Amino acid sequence: LSDKFGINVYLIGGIVRDLILNNPVKDIDISVEHDAIKFAEIMEENSDCKIVSVQENLKTAKVQFENGIEIDFASTREEKYENRGFLPSAYNFCCSLEKDVKRRDFTINTLAVCLSGNRKYEPVDFLNGLNDILNKKIRIIHDKSFEDDPSRIVRALKFSKRFGFNIEENTFRLMQKYLTNPDKN
Repeated sequence: LSDKFGINVYLIGGIVRDLILNNPVKDIDISVEHDAIKFAEIMEENSDCKIVSVQENLKTAKVQFENGIEIDFASTREEKYENRGFLPSAYNFCCSLEKDVKRRDFTINTLAVCLSGNRKYEPVDFLNGLNDILNKKIRIIHDKSFEDDPSRIVRALKFSKRFGFNIEENTFRLMQKYLTNPDKN
């Protein structure tokens, strides 16, 4: 359907990482360079699936297929953190996948696989996440990452333990800096 309607869709994030690591898949996320809700409606009209939930403010839809599998479809977007420690504001919906991955937490969660067009099944790695997976490194995407969202510190520790990965040197330094004096960051 993505090809028929000219919509670029990508398997994204944790599922790609887990497939590379040969880990069990916990959930399936698909990024849509278009309005994901409209794409979910197209799918519902043209296949054996149903929309089970929608988040209008984030342009996301959860779709359940005939076999019971649920897949989250999200419009590509950018985000900005106007206030530290608060949820970000989403903007620039339907942007390029490259802009979308730059809002994510760690490079290991930025890998994608194209599911449409001439690039079908081609891996997409804008931020060298594959190299970090192969070298077992947890790396933030930008130096203000923990200031934007301090819960990323917990996620880094969780991923490090879960996958047996090391926290990359600069990422660890920035974690320590934030934890030592969060008010001055």
